[in-house]
This record gives sequence, C-alpha cells and structure tokens, in this order.
Amino acid sequence: MTARKLLGALFLASLIAPLPAQDAPEVPAADLPEAGAVIEKMIEALGGREAMAKVSSRRSDGKFAMPAQGMTATYTEWNGGKGKFRLILDLPPFGKMEQGVTGDVVWESNPMTGGTIQEGEMAKMQKRTARLWPILHTKEDYKSIDTIARETVDGKECIVILAIDADDNEEKWFIDGATHLRVKTTATIEAPMVGKISMTTTESDWREVEGLKFAFKTTIDQSIQKVEIQVESVQLNPETPEGTFSLPPQVQKMVDKKKAAEEAAEPAEGGAVAEPPGGGGR
Repeated sequence: MTARKLLGALFLASLIAPLPAQDAPEVPAADLPEAGAVIEKMIEALGGREAMAKVSSRRSDGKFAMPAQGMTATYTEWNGGKGKFRLILDLPPFGKMEQGVTGDVVWESNPMTGGTIQEGEMAKMQKRTARLWPILHTKEDYKSIDTIARETVDGKECIVILAIDADDNEEKWFIDGATHLRVKTTATIEAPMVGKISMTTTESDWREVEGLKFAFKTTIDQSIQKVEIQVESVQLNPETPEGTFSLPPQVQKMVDKKKAAEEAAEPAEGGAVAEPPGGGGR
C-alpha cells in the first residue's frame, strides 16, 4: 500500500465507523507456496530488481474521489526514496492537505489542524508505505510473513499472504496466482482520533511505465464508504523542484521546539543538572 492510499484511508476513517476484518478460508500448508518465493515473483511481475534499481525518484499525479460525499480532489505525490516523500492533496472545500516523510520526521499539514508530527505505530506504517519500493523491504518491515490460504477474488485465484509487523498489526495480501500482481489488501491500522480500523484496498488497471508496472486504479473500502484513486500519470526520475522534501514551516517550528526542549532537559557535562538562568542558589 502506498502512502497516498494510506492518507486516503485515514481521511476516510475520520468520517466513518470501523468494520471488522474477515478471515480467508484455511488451506493445508502443504498446498501453499513459500511466502519468500511468492514475493520474489511479485518483484519480477512489477519489473524486477534491476529495473527498480535504476529509479531514484518518482512523481505521480491523479485524482481522489469520495462518490458518496460528492467530493473530488487532485493530488501530486513525490517520492525520493527513504526519508523523502511528499503528498499534496487539493480537496475542496477543505483546501490543500499535505503529508510527508522528511528524514525521520513523519508529518502532516492541513487547514483544519495545522501542522502535526506523527509518532508511534502510525509513523512506522507511514515510513514503510512511503518507501520507493516497499516490496523490496518486507524482511525488515515485518516480523513474520506467511502464506496462509488460497481465495478467489474477482474471478482471480489468489495466494493469501499474512504479514505482521513489530507492533502486531496484520495485513493480508491477495496475490493473483497467474500474474503475481496484488489484487487486494486487508489491513488493520491505528488512525488518529479513531483507534483501530479495518480497511480493504483493491488495486487494478496495471500499466507499464518504462518497464515497471503500477496500479493506475485503487479503491479503499471502509463499510459503505469508498475512496477511489485514479492515477493519471507516473514519471520516473523526474526533475524535482528544490525544497520539495523540506518540512513545511509550521512543522519545522515544531521540530525545532521539540529539539530545544530535549536539549534543555539533558544533564550538563559530568552528570550535573544545569541550573536555570538566574541561578538557583540562596
């Protein structure tokens, strides 16, 4: 799941109540391929490690839609690899909403809440999804990955993979057994002000761009509400404007304030606690 999909899911989560996830039927383990082998085939289906290694940055543009609310937004996503990500979402009547990863800082900025810094489980998940190629980092991003079932999804016989991260958050990937492209993902995420929610993401309309495949259509489903994402263009190794991956001013101020507070709280050299200005003697 890419970061733009996660942002859509979180916005959706703020509007609706959660729906419990449903388990896929069990299949004897002997009939299932090994998860690592399936992941390697997924990498090859997307274009392969060699082609991915030639890409250092990516830009994609498209539209978000929430049909039930009659809302449509445009977005631009910039991805420069680890620690360099920015999603700009223009959503009338709310205005411009931004989300990003700058170094180790996971942040969000929008007219309703101003600037915020994400921490904990949500920050970890956003860092994972903001990678240029998340599929190449499954061993470091999840503590366990196993094939658990076969299930038919939209007429496609899929291999079901269960991935569990260090915080015990579960994702199920439904991989087309014929093409080894992802068809669907079910996940439970921790959403701000909402708590744990379950969602289903479907990916389709896979197209090739410079030898690599991308899903040009994504639907995020939570209860009866849906977010539809339509990619209109993907550019690989695009010219990136200076400052694209910089923190927004209000978020930079928060980072500076936090750093100053941490430095002020550190013991002085030798283990003594520094006195406040003006002295504390009697």
